[in-house]
Amino acid sequence: MKTNSLITMVFWMLLAAQVNAATKPIEGIHYETVDTTGDIKLAPVTEIFALGCHACHSLEQIFARLAKRIEQPIDKVHVVYNRPTEMQASLYYTGRLMVTPDKLDAFTADLFDAMQSGGSAEVRLNEAMKTIKRYSKGDDAKTAKRNVKAIKAEVDRAKHISTAYEVNAVPSLVINSKYVVLFQAHKSEEDIASTVIALLDK
Repeated sequence: MKTNSLITMVFWMLLAAQVNAATKPIEGIHYETVDTTGDIKLAPVTEIFALGCHACHSLEQIFARLAKRIEQPIDKVHVVYNRPTEMQASLYYTGRLMVTPDKLDAFTADLFDAMQSGGSAEVRLNEAMKTIKRYSKGDDAKTAKRNVKAIKAEVDRAKHISTAYEVNAVPSLVINSKYVVLFQAHKSEEDIASTVIALLDK
């Protein structure tokens, strides 16, 4: 009787180990490790995105649900690799420094809409500035002027991050400043959440 119980216990232990191995994310398939210089410290879960990226816009709701699944906020860094993305980053960080935290998600969603509204670059820029003004706390002109150095510092940091992580596709999801999730290997939001949780625990 004791032998049967021992065999049963060993069986379930082996089965649990197999299930755990099957669900454990695999480097090179579910994620990749990025070797940075060590001077970059991101939030535990950070999305690298661009306001002009349609996929980034489409995935905003998915990332919002992901944040709830993993019980972690998802920070944002705007990619910077050329003049257009630098301009978009400047707009994003201008707003981010002027908008109260409780309105940041709504502001970002509206800024996406403004930057992807169609029309000329001038029209999109005007729509973006209107969005920033609408969400600003206090005198937006004075605040923007006061924050010029801070905005530049944020854009420079974003540029440094974009270079260090060799970002060639957005959105990218970086975990613990070290791991980049490979979305194409995941079949569902649940799969992505499982990978993120596992990487947070590494």
